[in-house]
Amino acid sequence: MRYKAKTQRVFLVFMLGIAILSISVSNLDLFFYCQMTFIVFLLIALTINYEIEVRKERISYTIQLAKIQIFKKSIFADQVTQIKFQRFGWSKKGTILKVRNWFDIRIVGLEPEYIFKELNRFAEENGTSVSKSKDYLILDRKIVS
Repeated sequence: MRYKAKTQRVFLVFMLGIAILSISVSNLDLFFYCQMTFIVFLLIALTINYEIEVRKERISYTIQLAKIQIFKKSIFADQVTQIKFQRFGWSKKGTILKVRNWFDIRIVGLEPEYIFKELNRFAEENGTSVSKSKDYLILDRKIVS
């Protein structure tokens, strides 16, 4: 199943609005160029999408920029050394995939939240080590009940 990241677009749009409003107030050319660079950065951040697909034997991680795929990595079950379920922020569940000979992959804010059950099933089927923090277990209990 495919899972898509839920980004904080409201915050990015708010920052973009403030940056555009501040251009009319500024007098300095150097400050104007800094603001334009910041606006371009915010526009790029608004178009980035993350997608994860969990299958029986592999996990595919994709980064897209405005529907153009810029990065894709398939991680097979024997490459995943550990799956850590943790709490991120106040009430967000998340996961860190420890990958052999690669960067750790942090999975937070994906929709639907069924991904955590799917990753747990992936670990059980492939004999991957699983650890769940105490805070994660508390969140898991609150959501289930």
